[in-house]
Amino acid sequence: MRHSVTICAVVVLLLLSARVVLCEDQAATVVSMVERAAASFGEKGKDYTLRLLNASGGTFRKGSLYVFAVDFEGTGLAHAANKKFRGKNVIDLRDANGGFVIQELIKIVKEKDAGWLEYWWKRTGESKPTLKKTYVKRVPGEDIFVGCGYYVE
Repeated sequence: MRHSVTICAVVVLLLLSARVVLCEDQAATVVSMVERAAASFGEKGKDYTLRLLNASGGTFRKGSLYVFAVDFEGTGLAHAANKKFRGKNVIDLRDANGGFVIQELIKIVKEKDAGWLEYWWKRTGESKPTLKKTYVKRVPGEDIFVGCGYYVE
């Protein structure tokens, strides 16, 4: 009995450790994608970068991760996963707890240039919200920010 409890405890610790590593890996990937996207505006221009961000595949999309762009008025400029987001004002978009997601993201980039926001979001086809972490960065010289997020499993 004691041996099986020890094995169960080890398995639980291994699973928790794997979850932490997965989240750290996703966070690093998200930051890298956002940093590259923000730099692309200066290197390749606004129009070209927005086309890249809107592409369903490519350099700013990796599995379920994708970089999006929003201006400081709350208008969606780029979103590879949801075409309805593009050109739409989403300033009043709320999470599952009623928090204003886009307003909070704009506040982060205006105050700190870059940072993280945690909020509860319902995935497509799911009724229960999941914790999501999104990293955003202001595009240098523009009233635009780019961001990317992942669900915490």
